[in-house]
Amino acid sequence: MDTAHSPLDIDRFRKVLARSRSSLHGGGHDPERETARRLAEKMAHAAGLSFEAAARMADGPSKSDNPFDFGRMWADFERAQRAKAEEAARYRFEETAHERMLREASASFNLEGRGTYPQSVGRKALRAIKDAIPWPANIADAVREVEAWDALECERRVRWDKYRLGDAAMIRRGLVLDYAIRGRARSTRDATARARWVLGREAFTSLSEFDREIGCETMLSDFERMAERLGAVTRENRILKVKRAASEGHPDRRTSAEKRAAVETVLRQPGADKLSLRQIADAAGVSHETARKVRAFGKVSKNDSGAVRPD
Repeated sequence: MDTAHSPLDIDRFRKVLARSRSSLHGGGHDPERETARRLAEKMAHAAGLSFEAAARMADGPSKSDNPFDFGRMWADFERAQRAKAEEAARYRFEETAHERMLREASASFNLEGRGTYPQSVGRKALRAIKDAIPWPANIADAVREVEAWDALECERRVRWDKYRLGDAAMIRRGLVLDYAIRGRARSTRDATARARWVLGREAFTSLSEFDREIGCETMLSDFERMAERLGAVTRENRILKVKRAASEGHPDRRTSAEKRAAVETVLRQPGADKLSLRQIADAAGVSHETARKVRAFGKVSKNDSGAVRPD
């Protein structure tokens, strides 16, 4: 059987479709309208289409028929970029040293329009931008650089409200911003600088809510690590104090309840189940036997002096 379909004469189909939709007789029974409808259905069937599909073709393409036209979107983007470049040409801003270094480092890469989409930039281009300017030595330096880029953009917007940083500068700012909100703080100075920046509402800080949430999560991690280190230092200081007193002939004068509380405090710490009796005793500043009794029975004998034995 021959299944070939003849092409749809779209102009003729539009005329027939229009007649099938008309109401020349006041909206009542219209034999011509019904005939036109049957003819339109026959034409659509001959073209291998349903009546509804042929009708959509006759009515013209809709947005739902072609929701993503990359060619049209790219043409619109290029047209907008040209218009922006023409408008920007009327404004002249003095290039900073960092802008010049970024421009020279990225000259061999096509970064036009990619400042807001750094994920579309290749690794070599990202490395060139990252190495063009000395990388921040710590979180505090990273925060200052991001604030400097934001301040520069804000200052230039006073003259031109549509101003945006150049593509290379925007990519550099994004890289440093990611380090500033995600990087691990290695000192209290870094943690404090990030906390003030993330929680503050400075004039030249344009952190998005998403970036601010990430910064808050990292900030909490910073403080948790600081608390753990502080607890470790406190336990070490206690051990040294007790050992020094024992070496100088001054016995531990704590009561049994105080000794038990010290051991229980150590046992409540994360990872205490992996500590040996010697480690528990040293951390609590009590004897090996006292630590054993508290861990085994949950109490300390009144006759147990709990004196710390020097190493």
